[in-house]
Amino acid sequence: MNLRQLNPSNSLFGRIFIWFWLATLVMLGSGVLLARLLVSNVSLDEVDEVKLQRAMVYTERIERRLEQGKTIQQAVNRQQLGRALVVAYPQGQNQPILSFPQPLLRDWHAFKSLLDEPKAWDIRLHNSNFIGPIVISSNGQSYQVFIGRLLPREQVKDDFNVGIIVLIVALILSALFCAALVTSLSKPIGSLRQATKEIAAGDLASRITGLSHRKDEIGQLAQDFNQMATRVQSLVDSQQQLLANVSHELRSPLTRLQLAVALLDGAADEQTKIQNTQRIDKEIKAIDSLIGQLLTLAKVETQEVLIVDEYSLVTLLHPLLEDATFEASTMGKTLHVSLLPDVVIGAQHELFNSAVDNILRNALRFADHSVTIDVQMALHKEQQGVNIRICDDGAGVDEQALRQLFEPFYRARNQVATYNGAGLGLAIAAAAVKHHGGHIRAEQAIPSGLCIIIWLPTLR
Repeated sequence: MNLRQLNPSNSLFGRIFIWFWLATLVMLGSGVLLARLLVSNVSLDEVDEVKLQRAMVYTERIERRLEQGKTIQQAVNRQQLGRALVVAYPQGQNQPILSFPQPLLRDWHAFKSLLDEPKAWDIRLHNSNFIGPIVISSNGQSYQVFIGRLLPREQVKDDFNVGIIVLIVALILSALFCAALVTSLSKPIGSLRQATKEIAAGDLASRITGLSHRKDEIGQLAQDFNQMATRVQSLVDSQQQLLANVSHELRSPLTRLQLAVALLDGAADEQTKIQNTQRIDKEIKAIDSLIGQLLTLAKVETQEVLIVDEYSLVTLLHPLLEDATFEASTMGKTLHVSLLPDVVIGAQHELFNSAVDNILRNALRFADHSVTIDVQMALHKEQQGVNIRICDDGAGVDEQALRQLFEPFYRARNQVATYNGAGLGLAIAAAAVKHHGGHIRAEQAIPSGLCIIIWLPTLR
């Protein structure tokens, strides 16, 4: 661990570590202080006659000094009593008179609990020995007196060093505990920072590892980060694939266009010039159509808020179905349309038309004989809506292709030889439906063919 990590001004590790350690120190210190205040090392034994007589000598001296008119504080003065320690409680008072400074005896306050004792006790404190209580009287005032002495150093149980050792061990253990706790918090953040730097440097495959077992907020953050990184990588890969597909789709008509221009320059007769001019015009239209579809797809995918108006579904579908019926008749195919429900949807007119028109044209292009359009009311996740089901009776596609039909530039194997489109129609339709709050899916028709099902929410 680098010592700079303990700097709380620029390190989360340092801030959390010091905060927890200081909190632990405060709790330890408070516990030690409270223990010293509450725990009293006091023991009581039967007093022997020798000690009692020795104590009575001092109490008699105190009585004589009181009879001489001295105050109780003057009577217990150590200068008059030698090394004896005196604690005197005037009758009816809880505040003692001491012949010594209070810090000299840590447990002097324990005498208060012995004032009601009917006889004297041999009292052992931490660093002293007392006899009492002994009652004396003078001038109508009674006193309960405790006579004692400081014990020699060798008789005093020195728990200070033990306390220091316990405190040091507690500090070390608390430091290790806090370090482990802070490491468990800061290490994953370090991993997150490293993965972020790697992604910023262009390594989109970078992920946070080793945190999948964590169920706390940090583990959830790691999972969210990995999901975000996967999504970013997917988007970038899609963008690169899109660019590659666009380049590929443009290369073919551009190559044919260059060839037609070269042939036009070398054409000797008028008929050849006309044919090459028509070829040039055709390729230019193909490029223009591709660019137009790309612009439509980009516009749909980047449009965050779709401004919609209320339309009757019949009003929207009727002109599209009329055009599709006419186109089907020119191709020798039939269009079957169910009764349209009278419902209102929210739609952006141009975008809705583009979506449905792309699907209708695809169905007519790949149908063998007919296309069926069935429109029914349907619930989705407890929301009322309408299903628009468009099915052809063509060869259809396999299960693998069903999941890829709505990807830009994707064309099923059986479509490549018979259709020279760019494969953007269904991608545009899917994006448009999604922006209308609906969803789109593909399934195989029975007995053959392909069905595209659009679900859109209704307003009423």
